[in-house]
Amino acid sequence: MRDVLIDTDIGDDIDDAYALALALKSPELNLKAVTTVFGNVKIRTKLALKLLKTFGREDISVAEGIGKPFLEKTFRSQAALEMPNQAVVLAEDEPLQKPSEKHAVDLIISTVMNARKEVTIVSIGALTNVAAAIIQEPR
Repeated sequence: MRDVLIDTDIGDDIDDAYALALALKSPELNLKAVTTVFGNVKIRTKLALKLLKTFGREDISVAEGIGKPFLEKTFRSQAALEMPNQAVVLAEDEPLQKPSEKHAVDLIISTVMNARKEVTIVSIGALTNVAAAIIQEPR
């Protein structure tokens, strides 16, 4: 069984939700944590938490990450900071587990550094969290 951490910009297209669902149902994978990146990371985190709740996996930590790219001139649009398309599935009063108190970058670092075996980072969004983790902890 391979340990994985998914870093995602879930919410705009179905690919991230599908990848997360596939990881949750794959006996070959042990999902250790989920981190969100790009744009409205608060809503993206809620979407990940809702999907984990749907699969009965509220034991997996989810952390909010970096919303904007390092180089502002490469930012695509202000609209990306607003509401991801899939946010329509979220109810204002829906009880969800609380996100991790750790920032996504810190969760990536602690998950990898404290693991007994190799952790594969599955990055299906902008690489901002991963880049920041490597800068902060090059090992």
